[in-house]
Amino acid sequence: GGIYRPAYLSMSFYPGELVQYAQIPKNAYPESLLS
Repeated sequence: GGIYRPAYLSMSFYPGELVQYAQIPKNAYPESLLS
């Protein structure tokens, strides 16, 4: 699992991380990661 990119941008996340990070609003991440 990564910690700098949301699950929907990084396929390196494990199932547990997918559940955790998928619930974090997009605005919780820098726009540079959402581009």
